[in-house]
Amino acid sequence: MRFSVKGWVWWGAWCVAMASSGAQADMGPLAPLLSSGTDGAWTATPGAGRYRLENRQEPGAIRYVYGPVAAGSEGRRRLGVTVALGSAVAEARAGLIYGFDPAQRSYWLLVAGPAGEVDWIRRDAQGFRTVMSRTLPASGPARATTLELQEQGRQLTLRVAGQDIATLSSDAYGRGAAGIVAIGQGRFDFSDYRDASASAAGAAAPAGHDGGRPAAAAAAPARPTGFQAHTIVDAFGFEQPMPALTLSAPAGWRVEGSVRWDRWSRCWADQNKMHFVASAPDGRQRFEFIPGGIWQWHPQWATMPQLAQQQMQHTGCQPRPLTDGRSFMQAYVQALRPGAEVVSFAIDRADTDALMRQLTAQPAQPGHRRWGEAWAVRLRYAGTGGQTVHEHLSTGLVFEVMPSVSMDGSPAQMLVGTAVGTGSSLAVGQEPDLALTRRIADSVRLQPEYLQRLQQHQRQMADLQAAALQRERQAFMAAQAARASAQRTAGTGGSSVLESSHESWKRRQGWKDAGQAKAVDATHERSAWTTTDGGVQYLPQRYQRVYQLPGEQYVGSNDAFFNPMQGTALQPHTYSR
Repeated sequence: MRFSVKGWVWWGAWCVAMASSGAQADMGPLAPLLSSGTDGAWTATPGAGRYRLENRQEPGAIRYVYGPVAAGSEGRRRLGVTVALGSAVAEARAGLIYGFDPAQRSYWLLVAGPAGEVDWIRRDAQGFRTVMSRTLPASGPARATTLELQEQGRQLTLRVAGQDIATLSSDAYGRGAAGIVAIGQGRFDFSDYRDASASAAGAAAPAGHDGGRPAAAAAAPARPTGFQAHTIVDAFGFEQPMPALTLSAPAGWRVEGSVRWDRWSRCWADQNKMHFVASAPDGRQRFEFIPGGIWQWHPQWATMPQLAQQQMQHTGCQPRPLTDGRSFMQAYVQALRPGAEVVSFAIDRADTDALMRQLTAQPAQPGHRRWGEAWAVRLRYAGTGGQTVHEHLSTGLVFEVMPSVSMDGSPAQMLVGTAVGTGSSLAVGQEPDLALTRRIADSVRLQPEYLQRLQQHQRQMADLQAAALQRERQAFMAAQAARASAQRTAGTGGSSVLESSHESWKRRQGWKDAGQAKAVDATHERSAWTTTDGGVQYLPQRYQRVYQLPGEQYVGSNDAFFNPMQGTALQPHTYSR
């Protein structure tokens, strides 16, 4: 299963943003979810009467959008689109994608080239092959070309510029999804997309890149034709509630989500957790995003756990002996779904390549080595009521190895691992509809304003952490100097002078830290509240009351009568001196 994260917040230092909005081009049933913005090599731009895809970076890249098949329409559809290629290389093509099989990832393409070429191309497990090719003498660069496909049962007529160019017959025709496609480097304008059998309120299907995926069962349920947009809001993280991300799900589905801020943690890159669930009305199919996390490991920690605890005090991030994706996934799957049967367990090569392209675009520190892995896992287990649950997991992992030293001064390597997050698609009694899953996943958009505010927060936290580490080093050096002085004055009461001087120094540093913390809170217009386990939770100052909910969720309110179910009222945090 392909799960496209597209720059969500849990990428931490590696996040890559992509904004989008509904297209206004005249694209018929594809219009509702045509994206805008940049995604990898592709830039999408809606415009008056046209939808533009542009690729200036990656030769041979393919981008397509396909729509659902209306019930009872197969074998009698009339599909069409008008395309124009500008500044395109000779190998570039654009036009219709037809007969898309999301399980086998196979399809046909009726596409035009920049010099009037028209190709009928087959893509299947053996790759791409050109079945038929024609050249239109009246065509040329940037000239608009209309491409059409007419079904008559298992017979298919190909039309270009209003003229029939071929009639083909095959048992494989008359079925599968259809849409638009662009291939290679250039500028591709699409307009007047039509599907004569689609309903007027038809919806778009996912935009995607080519690549193999696990097969979905033929018994997957039919996809709904209407989609509805939803917004997930961060109610507690910054100065005021902010829309964090948007997504689209089938009409009638229930969408729930939140942005959770872990209690005050020094692992600043792992504080923010986004989570959402989209569920079918009957509860038999569900798509969920499960947030990930960050961990660290040093080879010496296996024999000296106290060093791991010291490092955790410095960074706040958990030490875990997981240095490769397979080890992480094996532990993760057992923790997430104890006792589940693992049907398949493998790296998703296409998604791994896409992840590596995103990481390559983000410069690494000198001497650091970084790589990504995308894993696809299929599970089967008994659900409530005794029916079998089929679940597909797609998890992205990022590893970064950096130079370090051992206790004896010899060179070593520190590893930081990040679980980007997991997309879960499950269904009860049947395989989940992976095409529908991809459509929901590809619709997710992190809001640019929210990303900017989150990055600002992370930079501030990184600066505060660096300052705290510097103070710890200064305290260590002061203690070392005092100890050396005490040794020189041994027998003259120097030890008591050392202890008194060091305790006095620590008190002064404590006052400075408390004052700095208050100053930071004031700067961010935030108030600190003491949680039920003695931790600290920060919320905007405008709230006079704060309640802690199960699962470390927090709600702020100025309503004296507001107390959510099972909520515990918190007290303002008092800094110790």
